[in-house]
Amino acid sequence: AVKGLHINFAPPGQAGLLMMLSLFFGRRFPKLFGFSEHDVKRLFPSMEKLVIDAMRESGYMHIQSTKPDTAGRGLNDSPVGLAAYILEKFSTWTDPEFKKLEDGGLESKFSIDDLLTNVMIYWTSGCIISSMRFYKENFSKGLNQPHA
Repeated sequence: AVKGLHINFAPPGQAGLLMMLSLFFGRRFPKLFGFSEHDVKRLFPSMEKLVIDAMRESGYMHIQSTKPDTAGRGLNDSPVGLAAYILEKFSTWTDPEFKKLEDGGLESKFSIDDLLTNVMIYWTSGCIISSMRFYKENFSKGLNQPHA
């Protein structure tokens, strides 16, 4: 039985249709969304980078929220695959520039023992599937539903 659960994941608030449209089309049609030229110059370079980076780095979230059992079964079957999956997140989330490095810059911020301990927690307990299901179970409720 699970005695406790700690998750480092805070879903964002509800993004309405108008907000999403303004992010995608506001630079091209600023007046339609109430943006001034000053708004466009200040807001959109950073917003576009944020959206592009989120799309580039959130593939794991899509996989885990739609097919956690498929991905998890493969990761549970391969310690090397599991390590690659987990350690890539450590690398990219620590510093996006690390993805340009051959070793992912992993040991510049973490000891190899700490990294392997993290992987081994999932490997020895076989819990990568259940940890991935958390995304599916909560994303299917929508982002503004209570998450317990």
